[in-house]
Amino acid sequence: GEGEEEEEESAEDAEKGDGDDDEAEEESMNSTGPTLQEFKAELVQIYKDIDEIQGLSLNEIQFPLLRVRCKSARTGLIKKAVSKANVILEYLAETNQSECGRIEESFKVLFSDIQTKSDTTEQMTKLKSIIEGCPQRTDELMKEFENVSARTAVISEFFHPISNADFELYWKTYSWPKKIFEVQELSLQRIHEEQLNFMAQLERSNENVNDNLDIYSEEVDRFGDFDNIDKVDETYKIIESMEKKIADAKKQIALNQSRELLLHRPKSIWPQLKSLEKNFEPFKLLWTIAENLSSAYPEWTDGQLTALDPEAVEENSETWYRQVNKLSRQIPSESSKKVANIIKQKLDDFRSNIPIISALCNKGLRDRHWAQISALVGQTIDPDDIAMSLNSLLQINVAEHMEKIQEISDYARKEHNLETQLENMQSEWKITQFDVKEHGVTYILRGLDPIQELLDDHIVKTQGMRASSFVKAIEKDVKEWDQQLQNIQDIIEEWLKVQSVWLYLEPIFSSADIVRQMPTESAEFTIVDALWKNVMKSCAESPYVLQVCTIENLLRGFRESNKRLDKIMKGLNQYLETKRLFFRS
Repeated sequence: GEGEEEEEESAEDAEKGDGDDDEAEEESMNSTGPTLQEFKAELVQIYKDIDEIQGLSLNEIQFPLLRVRCKSARTGLIKKAVSKANVILEYLAETNQSECGRIEESFKVLFSDIQTKSDTTEQMTKLKSIIEGCPQRTDELMKEFENVSARTAVISEFFHPISNADFELYWKTYSWPKKIFEVQELSLQRIHEEQLNFMAQLERSNENVNDNLDIYSEEVDRFGDFDNIDKVDETYKIIESMEKKIADAKKQIALNQSRELLLHRPKSIWPQLKSLEKNFEPFKLLWTIAENLSSAYPEWTDGQLTALDPEAVEENSETWYRQVNKLSRQIPSESSKKVANIIKQKLDDFRSNIPIISALCNKGLRDRHWAQISALVGQTIDPDDIAMSLNSLLQINVAEHMEKIQEISDYARKEHNLETQLENMQSEWKITQFDVKEHGVTYILRGLDPIQELLDDHIVKTQGMRASSFVKAIEKDVKEWDQQLQNIQDIIEEWLKVQSVWLYLEPIFSSADIVRQMPTESAEFTIVDALWKNVMKSCAESPYVLQVCTIENLLRGFRESNKRLDKIMKGLNQYLETKRLFFRS
């Protein structure tokens, strides 16, 4: 009976480990990736172990006091070994199925590609490369297929079943090279025919471009007959159309030249294109200037004057004048020279009015300045009036007063520069912050050098502004700003004095013994300490310099604190001197 129990336990142990070991075996294969030779060696060893198990044990072994039945244990071990072998074989079969499917799909794609018809030279060149590389690609895929065949041989050697689907996929993949070889020659013939066709298309395209360039050259020659400046919009559309035609021709030439390279043809040369562009450029520039001036001139002369950008007006008018002046000397057509001279004269007449535009479009002009100008010309001039144009001002003889108007404008510009300088300084201080760090239960200042440098710089600038002869309009604001900067400087100076002494005394008056022996000084320090902590708390919560320095009575508080600290230091020194004399005696 005891022997039978041992046999059953052995069989149960063998079967219990079966599932766990199978899972571990499969995980090991997926993670480490053994070679096919290693898989085969493992299978050989497994079946060798099975044979050994079958030959080692009898069904029963008789001992003097008991009998051991070995059949169930042996069956369990064999079952476990067979299961392990099946895991390996199933893994090889799944790998084969995946790899064979991938290779077969690659053959499909290759087969489809080499039968594709080309729509362009670029497609044909790419397809030709694929077809010519077909033997090499087929060899590469069949080299990969050799691994599939090797795995199939191992699977068959150990009598693992192969499904009909896997069997069909294997032979289908194996037969692909023959199919591809059958269509490869036909594809090469088709590619050759397509290449000849594309070469013919290229020749026709080049001929067409050449014909078009001849037509465009004749059209450009006729541009010299355009002399009606009143039809500038109509003429400019013709110019734009020709510009697009030339651009399209250049694009087609570039495409054809790239295809000539693909087809191993000599690169075509197009001297007539350069000649066309050279002849077209003067007409294009002339009528572009005419069109731009036609659009801008009404705005310059009849549009609201203060809406103009004087710098842009001056730059455009000067640039166009220089260009058209050069064209009037170089362009061969008499009709075009006539147009150029008309534009030149129009711009020349207008340029004399640029000082008026520059003076009256000054952003620094304020109501007081406009009042001065109005009094000068004897008529109210409202800069916000949309009817106030260059022509309307010329009608009231503004040009006669330009010398005085220019003086007013220059003065306003310099005043505006001071205003801008003041605004820039104020804007910079709005974002300037104190740098504070924690110190026990409170905070202290640090890194004041940047603030001090900025303060010194702005104090010098502000005092320079106060000395300027153009500050009168904003003199009050400048004085207030100067006082604010001086106040900040005084506050920082007193603040740093308080901080220096407070840092020295704070640990001393933290001692209860000192507080008992120096009650008067301790009480004074308590007042200073309370002020210090309140100010530093506010500074830490909102460290902006302008905001902190507007705290009510801040400067007076620091000055009073410094007086108290002087008294405390005198009392402390007397106390220390008394202690020193006491110990000496």
